[in-house]
Amino acid sequence: MLCNRIACINFKNLKPQAVFWEGNLNLLVGPNGAGKTNLLEAIRLSCGFGPFRKSVLGDLVSWGEEKAQISASFEGEESLNVTLFLDGRSSLSRDGRRTSASELRCHLPCVAFMPEDLSLVGGSPAVRRRFVDNLCAALNPLYVFKLNEHHRLVRHRSKLLAFKEDDISAVRVQAPLAVWIWSKRQEAVCYLQEEVGWTSELSFPFDISLRKGGCEVEGDLLEGFWESWESLRGLERRSGVPLIGPQRDDLVINVLGRPAKYLSRGHKKRVAISLMMAASRALEKRLRRSPLLLLDEVASELDEEGKKILFRYLLEAKWQVFAATASGPIQGWPGAVWRVDDGKVAKLSG
Repeated sequence: MLCNRIACINFKNLKPQAVFWEGNLNLLVGPNGAGKTNLLEAIRLSCGFGPFRKSVLGDLVSWGEEKAQISASFEGEESLNVTLFLDGRSSLSRDGRRTSASELRCHLPCVAFMPEDLSLVGGSPAVRRRFVDNLCAALNPLYVFKLNEHHRLVRHRSKLLAFKEDDISAVRVQAPLAVWIWSKRQEAVCYLQEEVGWTSELSFPFDISLRKGGCEVEGDLLEGFWESWESLRGLERRSGVPLIGPQRDDLVINVLGRPAKYLSRGHKKRVAISLMMAASRALEKRLRRSPLLLLDEVASELDEEGKKILFRYLLEAKWQVFAATASGPIQGWPGAVWRVDDGKVAKLSG
């Protein structure tokens, strides 16, 4: 899919303006705080995904205003006009009819890479879980709903355990939800495994696998959940923390048999970008439509050779890319360049 127009009203610091994109590769340049990341976020929201960071919806509305609106047009495998309204809550419409974010995500696959995603390799498991969850959310409309239900159950179990109360009823509800989420995450990781070799020139060869939280039993997932819970039940009651379930999962990344966390910072970024590219290709194959890529400071910490390799892969993929940088036009960038300054967008070249 291709976003050919986006217009924002009262969204963060972006000025009311319709931007008409041309071509697949778009580089946004401008100083920090100019609105580049906000523009990427507006595109992401119009694809049915959430904000880059957890925030209340009111924080997305310009200071002093009560509501905001984002409208975007997409072409490609189908034509879509999307409008997002923000006024204390959010509502989405597709071609004039109300729709849900979960439905929209399957029509408009979108992959984002932010500076904090560098910690995808070597950072906390929560960062890697979020990466896998974003892929699962694009592949399965029910995934976010099921994941939120599981989060609520884990919080409920935590309260019960804190007061040393019996939580067996909550565990009975958690078990099938946990197994469902594990199955979807494992499926997504298998898709990633099929694609990680595609960008072999960008990073060292690496392997990935899903480590299920608290469950090391192979075979039937539901049986494994209960067997693991029985063995951890006493420890859970003593610690007051649920120790089994997707909330403790991790995506294990090994390079040449060693944990990827021992790589240099530059090579960690190469592996992280390779994972992002693998996720994009997996979405394209499974949903049969081209994803949109949102890249913030993606070229930082890549040497000139790394940048050339990345740009070549982006050209080869023929996806629409929106990349942002505060360092000015990137030498060798093979697409259009746009200037963002004080919330205004203007085309410079391409």
